Amino acid sequence: MALTFTSWGTATASDIQVGRYLTATDAPAPEQVQPLQVTVQMDFPSDVRHVGSALTYLLTHSGYQLEEPAKADPAMRVLLTRPLPEVHRELGPLSLENALTTLAGPTWRLVVDPAMREISYEPRAPYAESARARGQAIEADTVRDVLAPQPPTARLYGPVQLGETLGSIAEAVSPEQPARMAAALFEANPHAFFPANAPNPNQLRTGAELEIPSDEVAARYAPSRARSILRGDQ
Repeated sequence: MALTFTSWGTATASDIQVGRYLTATDAPAPEQVQPLQVTVQMDFPSDVRHVGSALTYLLTHSGYQLEEPAKADPAMRVLLTRPLPEVHRELGPLSLENALTTLAGPTWRLVVDPAMREISYEPRAPYAESARARGQAIEADTVRDVLAPQPPTARLYGPVQLGETLGSIAEAVSPEQPARMAAALFEANPHAFFPANAPNPNQLRTGAELEIPSDEVAARYAPSRARSILRGDQ
């Protein structure tokens, strides 16, 4: 008597059974083996103003960090304290390693310590000597201050004039995203609306001063959420 068997798939020694008929490869993803190869897309906030703070922001959640400025090549202090070029405010999509290289530019060589999970930079010839001389004149404390992004100075609008509305003010301060800015303004300034116990976005107080949220904060409001706030649903 002949027997016939139907196979639903053969699992190899490197597979893991994850369901009745499904298997998964028993191996990490490439970017899990090489974290610097993860794909990133970055839009740096306005409080990131220097290359050093941009690098710190970029490395967040990567498992890597900048080498302590006091221990790194003195020339790196020059790079970290340079203003962030406007063209670099938006990066990607590209690998994290390429993003780190791009922020520094071709004058600098990226140095990776995979054991300590630290990165640093060394200047290429013929700039190395002068960069190290200038870097030695920059205090390590100055570099540490640069690495921590500084909060933007609060902007104020006011006093509110008779006839002005939340919508007209939002249009004036953020013409590219007025609805989102209106929602952000309302939530940042509940004191500026009547009644006090349940502020209404349509009842703006004449004479009030408004703190204007940054464009980055306003951009976090999804259009549907902004409309809901402006209708008074929340």
